Amino acid sequence: MWHWLPKKLSRKSKFFYQMMLFVAVLHTIICGGAFYFCGGVKKLGDVFVHSQLLRHKLDFIVMPYARHISKRSLNKAIKKKAATQSKSVKKPIKKVVKKPKIVPKVKKAQPVKKVVPEKPKQEVKKNISQREVKPVKKEEVKPKAIAEEKVDDPIYIGKDDMAALLIHDDIATALQQYWSPPAGITPDQVCKILVVLNEVGKIKTLQIVQSSKILAYDMAAQMALSQTEFPKKAWNNEFTLNF
Repeated sequence: MWHWLPKKLSRKSKFFYQMMLFVAVLHTIICGGAFYFCGGVKKLGDVFVHSQLLRHKLDFIVMPYARHISKRSLNKAIKKKAATQSKSVKKPIKKVVKKPKIVPKVKKAQPVKKVVPEKPKQEVKKNISQREVKPVKKEEVKPKAIAEEKVDDPIYIGKDDMAALLIHDDIATALQQYWSPPAGITPDQVCKILVVLNEVGKIKTLQIVQSSKILAYDMAAQMALSQTEFPKKAWNNEFTLNF
């Protein structure tokens, strides 16, 4: 069958060596695939400490036959959607403008000159004309229109994306017990810390990827991470925390 095998071997020996080679190749493929999909440290992406993503009023639809929907970072899309979700459009309220009251004008009577006529005539009294005053109609004040919230389209995610989001919320909840930023400090830049956990859940690597340029703020974030007991789902994972 295979020409590179020795020709002096019997058919049984050739078949035995062929089966040995086939089993070795198959075993290598299976072990390599298992190590690629299951072994090693998994990457969960960015975790936002200040807000749990799933607690926002966002609709997630999990696609049953898809693991990942897109290669782009899912957290950025969800964070942007959560920010736009809170905005509401208010209808303008018309102000009631009061019309000025119309004051009736009275014509002054002109003085009558005395003329000595040949025959006395009776003086005709002029009636003072008055304008009719129309009643002012008051406009009814309409109740304020209720603000209409924008309802965005749902987010379609894969099975692995949903599992990662659940781990993100568990990590953020565990950190809230120990994380308290220094009083009176509001950094202009986010502090990003890379965390790698081992198989037991202990911190293997703790590295500041991006500093907030405030030493006390960065040290408080590191102290909170050293005291946090991470959930079991986050063990043997690599993720970046945004403080």
